[in-house]
Amino acid sequence: MKRLMYLKNLWVVVVLPFFVSGCLKSKDDPFDYNVDIYVLQKNNEVDGVTEAKFATYIGIYNPIGDLASAEVNGPTSMSMVKTGINAYETKLADSEFSTTLPQGVYRITAANSQGQVASHNPSIRIDKPLGKLVVESFEYNAATNTVKAKWLPVENANAYYMMYSLQSSQSNYYRVNNRYIYWHDKDEQGVTRGEICLDGMELIAGTPLKIAVVAGREGEQGTLMLESEPLYIKIKVNEESSIPQ
Repeated sequence: MKRLMYLKNLWVVVVLPFFVSGCLKSKDDPFDYNVDIYVLQKNNEVDGVTEAKFATYIGIYNPIGDLASAEVNGPTSMSMVKTGINAYETKLADSEFSTTLPQGVYRITAANSQGQVASHNPSIRIDKPLGKLVVESFEYNAATNTVKAKWLPVENANAYYMMYSLQSSQSNYYRVNNRYIYWHDKDEQGVTRGEICLDGMELIAGTPLKIAVVAGREGEQGTLMLESEPLYIKIKVNEESSIPQ
């Protein structure tokens, strides 16, 4: 339930395999909104041992109208914060993460400024955690407008993405704005490096982006994701990489 993209021959093709949608077509349709939901894993080193913690992320947005309120009830206590006139997302503070893999049904209820209400009830059931994500190289070349990365295989992962996020008008990077691009064909197994040209994304020169390498475990009942430390770049600003060394 995340927004996924392939970049083929500089064209962006959107695929949505884990995405709850209200199938909005026009302003005349009944009120509804779109939902992104997945589990985020964070690995911490404790006395030389990797400790994995997990939290369910939920982001909702209305592409043709506003959202005035939103709440979620699930297996654990969660709260949502407004990130824009048409979007909310759950908080992901350190206290929201647990060593237990999230499982269960999440009831999401939101309303617009006209008082119309709609609900969604997605479920998550993750069977295995991911291993350690080790990124050996990750760089942006402004001259060619490409991002390259190389990583070691991650235990239990069956997909790898590049995450990118546009900076909001408040100079924040909200997770609800994240997009995920496969580094390679989804069915291609064992690939541990990739290169993505950003030309097909039609971003304005100088656009601030946050990018990361992401390992994922996709299943019929949800997706688990583990992100690398992010890098911050600006598209085609200089002839050399704008990523700090």
